[in-house]
This record gives sequence, C-alpha cells and structure tokens, in this order.
Amino acid sequence: VVVRDVRLPRTLLGLLVGAGLGLAGAVMQALTRNPLAEPGILGVNAGASAAVVSAISFLGITSPTGYVWFAFLGAAVVSVLVYALGGSRGATPVRLALAGTAVTAALFGYVQAVQLLDSAALNTMRFWTVGSLAAANEDVLSQVAPFLAAGALLALALGRPLNAIALGDDAARALGARLNRTRVLAVLAITLLCGAATAACGPIAFVGLLVPHLV
Repeated sequence: VVVRDVRLPRTLLGLLVGAGLGLAGAVMQALTRNPLAEPGILGVNAGASAAVVSAISFLGITSPTGYVWFAFLGAAVVSVLVYALGGSRGATPVRLALAGTAVTAALFGYVQAVQLLDSAALNTMRFWTVGSLAAANEDVLSQVAPFLAAGALLALALGRPLNAIALGDDAARALGARLNRTRVLAVLAITLLCGAATAACGPIAFVGLLVPHLV
C-alpha cells in the first residue's frame, strides 16, 4: 500500500514536474538568448502562485486538484500581461525578461502580503509555497499530466524555430522563422508546463535553470 499509494505517485509526479520545469527552462533560455534564464523570468510561476494563494485565502480552496485551474488562470493572465508589457508584436528577449522580472517582483510581494494578513490560511499557503510532492495521488497526476504532455509536445515542436531565434532576429528571419508566432507558442508552452508544475508541487525554483544549463 505504501509503495503503490504513496511512493509511486510521488515518484511519477516528481519525474513529470522535473521534466516539465527543465524543458520550460530550456525553452526560456532559447527564447531570451540567455543561458541563465529560468521559467520564473517571465512571471509565469509568480502568476500561478499568486492565483493559488488567492484561491486559498479568499475562496478556501485546499486541495491540489482545485489549485490546478487557478494556477493555469494566473499563469495565462501573467503571460499575456508580460507579453503586452514586453511590446507585443515588437517584443524582444530583453523586453520580455525585464517585464517578467518586474511582474514577478510585484506578484511575490502580493503573495507575501496575503500570507501576513491571513493567519488562518498561513499554514496551508506556507506548506504549498515551500514546494512538496506530498500531495501526489492519482487525481493530481491525472489532472496535471495532460497539460504537461501538451506543453512538452509544443516545446519540442518549436526546436527548429527556437534554434533560429538563438542566432538573432535578423538571422532567424533570413532562415524563414516566424518570430512573433514562435514567441507566442513558446510562451504558451512555458505557461502549460509551469502552470501544471506549480499547481501540483508549488513554485519550485532553480530546476528550470540548473537542469538545462548543466545539460
């Protein structure tokens, strides 16, 4: 029972989330042409965290299966916001990185404020924001796995255009890459991967930076 109901779901969730964050980090590093970029740089993790913390504090949501949809909502809204602040069609890697960093700082400040003001929900939020695999079960796996799979397939499909973008915008255009389309799809892939990972395990940091950087 321990192996089947506790250890196996946690192991599977850890593998899925680690793969998702690592792949999201690789896409982010290619998108921003920065080998030290990580998924949080676009504010996706911060948006998911802020939405989940709001759900816990204001709506009383306490189950990981309930976090998933709020995490995706927050990740999607922040992705669109960062893309707009970064210049939309005129977005560049530097603008996206700066906009994402600013939004991330603001949202994590909001998360800390909510935790300080809502003592009743503080323990639940503190446990979730640390990051953990303890909530893993079949329901959580079944809900996040499709989104992680969709994000992974989309990210892998963007390999060629992202390689072109890594050479610079002018070279990418000369090679036939559609810059805006590739950037939008890359942000969508990152949103799917990070939103699902954050909903399942909390805003785990550094995995999306260290794994692709070491590889």
